[in-house]
Amino acid sequence: MFLNKIKQLVKGLVQKHGTNDPWDLCEKLKVIVLVADLPTNIHGFYHCINKQQIIHISRWISNSQMKMVCAHELGHVILHGHRNMYTVEHTATLEQEAEEFKFWLLNLRGLSTEFPTFDPVEIAQFANLPPEALILDF
Repeated sequence: MFLNKIKQLVKGLVQKHGTNDPWDLCEKLKVIVLVADLPTNIHGFYHCINKQQIIHISRWISNSQMKMVCAHELGHVILHGHRNMYTVEHTATLEQEAEEFKFWLLNLRGLSTEFPTFDPVEIAQFANLPPEALILDF
């Protein structure tokens, strides 16, 4: 999916629901979010059972990491429909799209004050996005 298309999709979603908070969006979209004891190497995953979308998040990560994982997994919900992300062959494209969704949803441009020593290229690396994506939006 093209970067600008994901950005526009997120913008429409936020406008429609009046929030960019992934927890609130999950509630409004009736996506179940479960915080559970996951293996330490798994921060979260998404799956769908009988059309019910469910995001699992590790209880072993910080609250800010949980929010980022929730945003990433919500990206899979919105962008990849009713696919089960633990059974679908993970491709770099699917993961990159979810990362781009997370980036635009959490609006790292607005969060950049949390990282005052980071420049736009470093923030893009943090978000797993190509540097030009963030530079174009600054």
